[in-house]
Amino acid sequence: FLSAGTAAIVGAIVVPSLGRVMSFKRIGGENWLWENSSATKTPSDNWKNWGGDKTWLAPQSRWKQLGSKTGWPPPREWDGAPFQSQILSGGKLTIWGPVSPLSGLRLSRVFYHDVNGDFVVEQTVSKVQGTPVEASIWNVAQVASAKLSAVFLPRAESSEYKNGFRWL
Repeated sequence: FLSAGTAAIVGAIVVPSLGRVMSFKRIGGENWLWENSSATKTPSDNWKNWGGDKTWLAPQSRWKQLGSKTGWPPPREWDGAPFQSQILSGGKLTIWGPVSPLSGLRLSRVFYHDVNGDFVVEQTVSKVQGTPVEASIWNVAQVASAKLSAVFLPRAESSEYKNGFRWL
């Protein structure tokens, strides 16, 4: 995934059928994400761990309320069902999953390179139907090396939440 007109220093492979980024690396470098090309369903829960980078809803302790029959694995609508995709103007790719019949929530992600060449992932959970539920976005990235296990995210200076977040 390289956006036209940018001086991208990294590239990504987004696989809409998995709803995941399966490769993220410097141009010409090695994949920073762990990937499991031989993923098989685990016998106990019929879930495949392909690796890569994906979005789940948080907190996990509420998955049963948000669409998982038993609390694990993640609801199929978030991880397992094919996502749809569309190429947008400006070199952006958007993907979105099905609406969860239990929670009425839909996950979507937009990918692009900004004017500095940085790879941007915008993640959204939308309430499409049903009564309100409380949930948050949880980004899960399985990295190929423990040396890559630090993530830094900017927070809004004007956040209404103490320390820029709210405990669920």
